[in-house]
Parts: sequence; structure tokens; C-alpha cells
Amino acid sequence: SDGDGLLDGEEITGYSITVDSITTDQVRSDPTRPDTDGDDLTDFEERSTIIPYTWITDPNLADSDFDEMLDPFDPLPTTFTSLALVNFAVSEVLGVTNATATIEFTPPAIAFATEAKYEIRRETRAIGEDFTNTEEIIVASATTYNPAIPSPVSQSEVVELDQKHNYRVFVSVNNSSPIFIDSQAIAPTVSKDSIVLRLKTLSADTCIDEGGSVNGGATVALDDECELFWEISVNGQVVSQRLEDVSGPKIFIPGQTHAFDEVDGSISFEVPNVAGSCFDVVAEVWEQEGDPVKTTTNTDDDQLFNVRFEIVNGLPKFIVTQTITHCVNDTPSWRENDISDSQDDTELTIGHQNFGVCTNPSGVLETCTGIEEISATLSYTVDVNPSP
Repeated sequence: SDGDGLLDGEEITGYSITVDSITTDQVRSDPTRPDTDGDDLTDFEERSTIIPYTWITDPNLADSDFDEMLDPFDPLPTTFTSLALVNFAVSEVLGVTNATATIEFTPPAIAFATEAKYEIRRETRAIGEDFTNTEEIIVASATTYNPAIPSPVSQSEVVELDQKHNYRVFVSVNNSSPIFIDSQAIAPTVSKDSIVLRLKTLSADTCIDEGGSVNGGATVALDDECELFWEISVNGQVVSQRLEDVSGPKIFIPGQTHAFDEVDGSISFEVPNVAGSCFDVVAEVWEQEGDPVKTTTNTDDDQLFNVRFEIVNGLPKFIVTQTITHCVNDTPSWRENDISDSQDDTELTIGHQNFGVCTNPSGVLETCTGIEEISATLSYTVDVNPSP
């Protein structure tokens, strides 16, 4: 009646099949439907032993042996084949701003299959949310043409911290639809240290303003005062600043010290407690110049620290920048550049000398000596996880 090549009486009478050495008598098919179980094998093909249909399968079950491979794609449709992954593991290595996830497994051996394609899919959700398996991305895929002899798989990728990630592995056998095999989830999180950095003092050690000579000319009178401005920041966040458009300079004589108060000189922040995690303390100090003439191109002098030159309100200023970086080492603890335990003072020395070749605003090179010499020291403390 259904045109599948079997007489209606044959379909009603049925036939015997053997699955995993267990024989089932009289499996029957529907004489009004050419493919009773809808697996794309007609009822005739399920019963036929004519090549390529060399296995007698159950016309009522799309997967006769219950191994999740549908009969049309299963190389052994009446023998259960385990699709379990061997040594399946998802591990994580924490970093400063992210984590590295590694997915490892050995695929199952699928005898007589001509092709197997494996996919690793990932879904990322906020911690506390449920996985839906509907927002996955394919992390990796690979095809083997000898599935009977599988090779180990290892795949790594960078993922977000403080999120959870679910990895699911699928296999397609002989061009079948993907079959889910197994899954594992990770939730990489990093503990963080609470840091309180307090500026203590800024002291001027050397102050020489417009001293020396230019192009062998007359010696300019020395000025033993420093009219200083500054900006001190941690990871780009300003802790203290004294700027031209807000207030006048702080006048220093050599040896004089400016003490910072709690309002202008303290900052709290968190840093991941992971090897390689760092924060930078950056101090910029400058003196407003009244004579727009010189910028230095000499980089050989030990006292010349990252000097840059700017014009502010039509007047030049030399900005001297110095940075100290604090990092977690292998211990881990916050120690670097002789920065010792919490509450110990840390000193950052800023120096600048215009000795050597200078360039005037017209771009003409001049020989200059002792035009500007400033040396200042910033002192601060770093407290790690201080008590309330």
C-alpha cells in the first residue's frame, strides 16, 4: 500500500532482528507508511540485506541499538557503540585580566565509520545564571577520516574572568546531525587585594633655575628656588595635583618638604592577586618657565628622566616623569623595586638637568649648560588588605 517495496502482509507479519546478540521476534512496520520510524531508511531498506543495506534493523526505532547514532549513519546499527569521551577535562589558568581555558579529551573509537567530525561549543553566562544551550559559539572543530583510531584533542582559548563557561562536545558520524556527547563547566574567578596608597611628602632636594650659560654667552644668575607644579596618579587615576589654572606653584627651597593630607594624597583600589598583576605610581613634576627657549635632546645624562616639553598658556614647561611599578611576584606579595612591606616608606626620585644640546623654538641647536636642574623625592606608603 505505501510503495516501500514490501507487501502489506510482510509488514504485518514482521521479522526477527538481533541487537547486541539479543534476538527480538516479530518487529513489524506500518504498511501505510514507507518509513515507519522516520529515520530516512525505508521499511524495505531496514529489512534488506542487499548492499549497501547489510544490516537488518528495527523499522520502529530510528536508533536500533540505542547508541545515539541513527541507523542510516551508524556503521554498526545493531551493535551498541559507546560515544563516551576518554579523559575529558576542562582546566583553567588564571591571568591578570582573563583566564585561559583548555579542553582535552580522546574521542571514542567508532569502528567502520568513514568520517567523524567533532565540535567544541561554549556558552558563557554570568555567575548565578543558568546555561540555556541556546547561545553557544563553536570554539573548535576537527574531522577525522579514521574514527576507529582516535587521536587526543587539546584546545585552548582565552575567556573572561568572573563568568562561567560551559563546554559541550558533539560528534557527527558519516555526515549525521551533531550528537551531544558530554559537557563540563568552569567559573574562573580571581581573588583581589585591597590596596591603600597614601602620599606622604614631596621634597625638593636640588633647585637651580636658569643657571649657567647659552652658546658660551654670559652666565645667567642662579635661582635657588623651585616653583613646582605636579600631578601624581595611580593607574591613570589622579591622587594629587597642583595645576597652573587652579593655583600658583608651590615654592620650594632645597630640603623643603610638602606634606600631603588625607584628602589630597590617598587612594584605595583593588588589584588581582595573580602573578604578573601590577599597578603604576606615576609622578609628573614641572616648573613654569618664563623664558621659552630650551628643550633638551640629550639622553645620556643619568639624571635625565623621560623629559617632555609642553606649551601651557603660551609658556613652556619641562615635565619630568618618573614611574614605579608594583607587581605580584611568584610568592605572591606586593614587592618590587625595593618596595618593601606595608607601612614602609617608598621613595620615587625625580631629576632633570639640561646639560648638553638644546633646541630653541626656531629649531636651532644651541650649547647649553645648567639651564635647569630640579631633583625631587616623593614618599608614599602602600598598605595591602588593611584592617578596617
